[in-house]
Amino acid sequence: MAAVLLALGAALAYAAASVLQQREAEADRVADGHGAVGGGVRLVLRLARKPVWLAGLAADGVGYALQALALGVGELLVVQPVLTSGILFALPIGAWWAGRRLGAADFAWACALAVGLTVFVVLAGTDGGRDFASRRAWLICAAVAAPVLIGCIVAASRSVGTPRAVLFAFSAGALFGLTAALTKSTVVLLDHHGAGALNHWEPYALLVLGALGFVVNQRAFQAGSLTASLPTLTVVEPVVAAIVGVTMLHETLPTEGALEWVALALSVVAMLAATVALSRSAARYDTIHEHELADVLTRDHRGR
Repeated sequence: MAAVLLALGAALAYAAASVLQQREAEADRVADGHGAVGGGVRLVLRLARKPVWLAGLAADGVGYALQALALGVGELLVVQPVLTSGILFALPIGAWWAGRRLGAADFAWACALAVGLTVFVVLAGTDGGRDFASRRAWLICAAVAAPVLIGCIVAASRSVGTPRAVLFAFSAGALFGLTAALTKSTVVLLDHHGAGALNHWEPYALLVLGALGFVVNQRAFQAGSLTASLPTLTVVEPVVAAIVGVTMLHETLPTEGALEWVALALSVVAMLAATVALSRSAARYDTIHEHELADVLTRDHRGR
């Protein structure tokens, strides 16, 4: 029960962080004339001057601390499904703050996403495995992941609206999924070697990929509404982490029997369907919002 309560607190903190950071990132885009100017590191530096965004960053820290405490007293398969409930807090709060109501269909799809992700995490949870992946495995991973991530980030930079948010969120989720394996290795190195862990390459790769993921995530938040980016980010991160665990850390799926495999497949279908539905809803809202804002700016310009 302690693990569940701590994980629920972490989910609330992460939800608050997403809402606060996305709100300020989107406001930065509007102030920039809806362009893509000043993305990346410059975006983070601009946002770091905004108290609301810094409050979101602090909420991120609180969420991580609570998650660590939850994992200290409970198992991963207890904590992780509870953390996915954060989307059920973030989307309604984000909609309310944006001055709109989250439709019943959107909330239903958000629930379907949370349930599908919970089923996936429970059934695809891995047993055994290694703490470190071989260098050969990481080189193969880099050869596969780098072109995909570069392609997504380039495509996102050339897109606008919901497609831009989804592509950046996909990239950030994939990066965070990769850092999960590096985090596991780094924690083991710190436990065994202390400061000697700095003699290994994993902590530095974690720092680089983690920072890149954070910056890309802020660009996803900047690109559109929370409904556009958060579902994709929520799904991609654990899926990529699971793939890395099975293929690189030699973890095994405990799923047995046809019924469990069918449930696992259905959970993936539910996650994909919910993500697509929420992204389409976000696209409709963003289009209406852009037209309304353009009308306001036009009237203001004529008034001058």
